[in-house]
Parts: sequence; structure tokens; C-alpha cells
Amino acid sequence: MEAMNVFQFKKLNGDNYRQWKLDIRMLLMERGLFKFIDKSEPVLAEGATSREKMEFECQKCKALATIYFSLEESQKDLVAEAGIAKEVWTLLEEISEQKSRTRTA
Repeated sequence: MEAMNVFQFKKLNGDNYRQWKLDIRMLLMERGLFKFIDKSEPVLAEGATSREKMEFECQKCKALATIYFSLEESQKDLVAEAGIAKEVWTLLEEISEQKSRTRTA
């Protein structure tokens, strides 16, 4: 039985990076998680409460999980060692750029 895709878009399979990137970006933005991917690393305000710290860590995990679950099985090994969403995003971007250069060469 094939696993159900809870996203309303096609998972990243290695050939659909451009469309996947747009789709996952919009999903992360809609969920308030794109700040963990964007160039500016989010930081907690000084004096954050325990609850705010816990929520922040929870959001970081959700960002990573959202990206991970939007990948086909063949793509998950490529980012298995990454510990945060930004690392996964950057790795996938680099892999995609390498593939693009190889195709045009």
C-alpha cells in the first residue's frame, strides 16, 4: 500500500525541484515556519519564558519535519545527517544546482 501524501503537492523526487521548492516554501510560510529557512536565523528574544523557548524549539522541529516528509524516499538519504531545516534546505539546493549544471554541460 502506498503511503498517503498529506501535502497537496508532489513530493521532491529529484526531477521536480523547482516546483517542489515553490510549493514547500508556500507551505512553510502558511504554517509560520519559513523563518527557519530564510537567510536570517530566528532568535528568541532575550528573557524569553520557558514556554516561549519550548514553542520555539517545537517550531524548529516542525520546520525540519515538514521538509523531510515532503521528500520521496530516494531523497531522504541525501539529507539524513542534517539536524536543522536550514541545513536540509541548503543541501537540497546544492544538489539541485549540481544536477542542473550537469544537464547543461
